[in-house]
Amino acid sequence: MAENIAVGIALQNEYKLKWRKILLLGTLLKEEVEFSETDTNLSQTIRTRVANLLGVAGTDVPIEYIQRLMMHHRFGVNGYAFIVTNNGYILIHPDLRPVFQGILKPAYNRVDVTEIEVMDDDSDPRDFSDEIKELRRNIVMQNTGKTTLNVKLHLDNMKRIMTGKRHYYYQAINNTPFSLVITFPDKYGFYRAQTPVEFDIHRMRPSLNISLLPGKIFQGNWTIHPEWNYCSLGKSMYKNDKEEIFRAFTKIEKPGWKWNQCDRKLMCALVADANITNWFSKEIRNTKNEENKNITNWFSKEIRNTKNEENKREFIKRFGITIVFIATQSGLTRWLDLPQDNEDPVHKDRPKFHEIHNKATDEIWYRRAVDQHFIDPRSFVYSVPFDVDEEDENHTLVTASHAIFRDDGIKHAPVAVVGFQFYYSALYTQFVNTVSHCGDINCKRTCDSSELFCVVLDDNGYVIVTYNRAPRPRIGSFFGDFRPDIMRQLVEEGIYRPHRMYDYQGTCFPRIATNNPASKYMTPVKHLIGIWKWSVALLFSMIKTVWGNEMDYPDHDTDENYSDGDQSYNREGDFKEFDSRLLINKTKPEPCDTEMWLYTLIHYTEKNITSSGYNRSMSENCSRPFLIQPVTGSNLVLLVINMICPEKKLYSISPDILIDDYEEPRTPTPVEIYYNISLSCYKVKNNDFPRRSYMSCINRSIHEQEIRLCGRGSAISNTLLLLFLVQLLLADF
Repeated sequence: MAENIAVGIALQNEYKLKWRKILLLGTLLKEEVEFSETDTNLSQTIRTRVANLLGVAGTDVPIEYIQRLMMHHRFGVNGYAFIVTNNGYILIHPDLRPVFQGILKPAYNRVDVTEIEVMDDDSDPRDFSDEIKELRRNIVMQNTGKTTLNVKLHLDNMKRIMTGKRHYYYQAINNTPFSLVITFPDKYGFYRAQTPVEFDIHRMRPSLNISLLPGKIFQGNWTIHPEWNYCSLGKSMYKNDKEEIFRAFTKIEKPGWKWNQCDRKLMCALVADANITNWFSKEIRNTKNEENKNITNWFSKEIRNTKNEENKREFIKRFGITIVFIATQSGLTRWLDLPQDNEDPVHKDRPKFHEIHNKATDEIWYRRAVDQHFIDPRSFVYSVPFDVDEEDENHTLVTASHAIFRDDGIKHAPVAVVGFQFYYSALYTQFVNTVSHCGDINCKRTCDSSELFCVVLDDNGYVIVTYNRAPRPRIGSFFGDFRPDIMRQLVEEGIYRPHRMYDYQGTCFPRIATNNPASKYMTPVKHLIGIWKWSVALLFSMIKTVWGNEMDYPDHDTDENYSDGDQSYNREGDFKEFDSRLLINKTKPEPCDTEMWLYTLIHYTEKNITSSGYNRSMSENCSRPFLIQPVTGSNLVLLVINMICPEKKLYSISPDILIDDYEEPRTPTPVEIYYNISLSCYKVKNNDFPRRSYMSCINRSIHEQEIRLCGRGSAISNTLLLLFLVQLLLADF
């Protein structure tokens, strides 16, 4: 522009100059001038390239939108998919936990794929195997392939664990720096029950009004998976997903319907499951045993043996059943409430079943029941809440679930899970009636004796039911916390298998450093700062001496406005005792690694059970002060402990007490892992994993050399004032 102005001034005396316009076109500043003298016209255009950054365009895409496109319903139970970035970090994963106590974790967006897919081995923390490293490299480099790994999956907030072989399939997402990975369990992940042809919605149109179909098959209490994308008709227009499903059937009936708004396979599967389970909506509380046999067939074996004169209402009352439910592979969940007459009104305000258990195949009881099918296809999986208070035991609900598979020779595919919930008090009554006598066998002692203590454990070592005699563990607590010596012996005898599980997404609060009585190293600069602080404090002290009352109480009235009457006040009632709970914890959470020990029950067949710990008896010399037996048709074991034998101490909280057979406690309680250096430095030093650059990186322009108008914004120079201020701050600390 300077050159253009100079040319204009030079020609102004010789020609008549007329400025017409200045155009800003892209990165070119164009100036057009016209020179006139008699009949001669002269025009000249001078262009100078300048740097004109127009800006950067972008948008934010919620993760939820991407998750809906992944169609999780096609992966089946215990199958899932996740997305990895070019740096190996997790973008989407069902085990990604970015929130801690309502706030985002410090490193929620830097979770590596090796930290979330944990191998089933005995390696130390962050000692990743070559197999998982190779999988990570292929994913980051956007290769296409598959592999098989033995991994560990945690359930119930790091309280339970599932192990097994999984198959991984990975492929790049075109025109993005991301890769998609899909993983299936080895036993049942490759098979899925197909929807019968007669339940195809279009095949049903000639003989049935589709708009009336929901009213026939969707009766009673039912819900669908809230995170699956059945139809996209604008969810803001409808109150819930059920209303959207009804609206979708109305639109399907109209001519010109196209399936781009709904998932056809998922909708057909939903219609098929609703037809097959339509019997579930019938009332069973007041019917006789010979009616609705398909309902009672899956309750339990004892239901099938119930006498004809006993109706189902009496059976439900005797076993304390409050709800029965069924969940299918299409995300459909049906339930039937069976309220008890003696139900506590206080507990009626608890969340309803469908409010907390509406995710069908993603529910814990669904996943565990499917996995239990390959151990005992006729068994039920029983579970209770963790760490139940003693006063809430009678109103605690026990959940029992059983998986239904469809077999085709050697192929097995899970199609549904049925189950029920009943009160713990009913389970305790049945337990006491069973273990307090020996039946037709003569025995000297039962669990009713003070010498024996009986407890039922589940397949992960948690207490399901126990004899109500002190001392006893809490319902839902880990048995190893109550008797670690017996738990260790159960591991040694091959009853339970321990698994060392790591949580690389942990969040810990930093330890408070102890105060050091040593004084700071005094430098001349610190002495000058001290003199300056003293001078300022002295100045304010002198000012307050002159205007003390006015500065303390600027709006205080004089004593003339008040009477001189003597008044006595009870000052003790004006102050409350200090409550330490009002203190705010100002510690800042930091990312950390934690480890915990989780347990699984080792299952034996009829051939090898004779060599297991189940075939051993209780010893008289207290070397084996217990007896254990599996509970048929369940995931439970009965443990009988000889209380005469003293408990063997394995570890102590006090460091002053030395124990010969000392070992660290191995419980599900997370314990922070400490390294020789900080966690961030440890990652940089040891986890030198490959990363891939973006496909296109625009960091310069080919026209940079032509730009003449440049500022000094990028010039590097020393600032003496800034260096002096930094030195003062460093000296002060």
